Amino acid sequence: VLDSIYFSRRFHVRCVTKAVDKVGHVGTPLRSNIVTIGTDSAICHTPVVAGTARGFQAQSFIATLKYLDVKHKEHPNRIHISVQIPHQDGMLPLISTRPLHNLHFLLSESIYRHQHVCSNIVSIQDLKGISEAGFLDEVTYNNIVLGPGYDRPYQFDPNVREPKTIQFYKHLNLKSCIWTFDAYYDMTELIDVCGGSVTADFQ
Repeated sequence: VLDSIYFSRRFHVRCVTKAVDKVGHVGTPLRSNIVTIGTDSAICHTPVVAGTARGFQAQSFIATLKYLDVKHKEHPNRIHISVQIPHQDGMLPLISTRPLHNLHFLLSESIYRHQHVCSNIVSIQDLKGISEAGFLDEVTYNNIVLGPGYDRPYQFDPNVREPKTIQFYKHLNLKSCIWTFDAYYDMTELIDVCGGSVTADFQ
């Protein structure tokens, strides 16, 4: 699957396939013709600005923190952190409570992700024993609401995308073209695990 976080408009794509027999002998690679990803038929239309890298411009995002009191049914006495990021083809929306450095190692080597406990880089399953909260919840197919923006063909098909990919794309609404990440932490986690600090009363 050519996921939109990896490919953008005007990218050149070529598919390569190799046959392998039962013994493991590899055949001659077959290469497809090179195709160029179009600019006018994207699901999410990204504003293009001349003179910027690949025509992208900075998009505004919304981050909110809200205290949920003890009367809240699902998350009593927790801080609700919500981040909304406009989707851009070719861009990966990463959020963390700590500064992000060297994305190549961060995405390819798990040891570099250990300090980003409060982020959308690690799942709740990865955090067992460290934190009970996180921005990526576990994939359970019966709780994926197939409403507007979540009803595209193959969007959540486990035969096409692996569970970790579906876990990430559950947060993208393809109608509004907005990524939404939510997490619910208590104050102890925010300070001891996420690296937060209390600077004054109620801040």
